[in-house]
Amino acid sequence: MAGRMHIAWRESEEELRDLWEREGDHRRRRRLHVFWLLRRGYTGRAVCDIYSMDYKTVMQWRRWYNEGGVDLLLERTPGHAIGGADSWMTPQQIELLRNKAAEGDFATAADARDWIFETFDIDYVVGSLYTIFKNHGIVLKVPRPCHEKQNEGAVNAFKKGGSLSA
Repeated sequence: MAGRMHIAWRESEEELRDLWEREGDHRRRRRLHVFWLLRRGYTGRAVCDIYSMDYKTVMQWRRWYNEGGVDLLLERTPGHAIGGADSWMTPQQIELLRNKAAEGDFATAADARDWIFETFDIDYVVGSLYTIFKNHGIVLKVPRPCHEKQNEGAVNAFKKGGSLSA
């Protein structure tokens, strides 16, 4: 497709530039800059060359803009905000997991995985559990290991600003 693409403009060139300059999120900022360039008269291909992006991406953004303006253009984020599959655990099971983790029952995600399997007969891989932990604010809180011969007095003196030779 040669030449200019059809866009039903709702904003002026100045409004798009202002939105672009004020935007903080780099993904949204990029979209606004692309549309500002298009509004200034750049072709879709020229914008793709500037940003080293695929022409189909600009065409998709153009469809979104024509459907709902800047709001829809900035709202749609395929690949970045697409939700994954539903959890195999119910909200009640996740709450039990959260409580056990808060009590310090799990030193590692593998410990949590084993407990989930024994308790609920659900078999997760460890990597999936890190996503569940992040999404539900679950933190594995265990103290860092220390050497069995560690001198607690020397450690406390060091923490208070003392010397290592104490």
